[in-house]
Amino acid sequence: MSASITVSETQLSALEFTRIHQIQEQRRYPDAVRQRQIAPLASPAGWNYWWAVGWLLLLLAGIWLAPELWQRYLRLALFASLVTTIGLLYQRYEYRKAFRQSPTAGLHTKFEVLETGIIIEHEGRFTTFLWQEFYRIRHIESWLLLYPNQEYCYYLDLRNVQPPATSSEVLNRLTKHKLLTH
Repeated sequence: MSASITVSETQLSALEFTRIHQIQEQRRYPDAVRQRQIAPLASPAGWNYWWAVGWLLLLLAGIWLAPELWQRYLRLALFASLVTTIGLLYQRYEYRKAFRQSPTAGLHTKFEVLETGIIIEHEGRFTTFLWQEFYRIRHIESWLLLYPNQEYCYYLDLRNVQPPATSSEVLNRLTKHKLLTH
């Protein structure tokens, strides 16, 4: 294992931020998420509109197949669709607001993973942390979330580990120090 592992410039997008924090919420409250999930969560590639297309097709089919019955329930169906849409748009708004307010999300950040800690470079400034100084380190998909405190975290993309090192070497180093949580 090499003495230091370089991770090239990493920048987290708002969609990746949303996906990471949705996964964290699912892990934190697995039963609650399963019970209250109404529509699919946003995919990393973009907002998922298939649920809206499904609702629209259901409304059109109901109007065509049973117009007299449909008139009675039209208001209820439209109201439920409106409430669902508002809820999902509000959730998206909250994630984007959290992304904008995060002091580290969206930064062009480089990392140097050492045996004793990590050096983080962004905007020409270097910050060094020993492994013991981290409050928590989480592994979510291809990302490491490095929490120096409870307020914020740095986002390290394991896909950007520079050869000859691999992402598994980074994970092994963290496991060796008993720092990694899922």
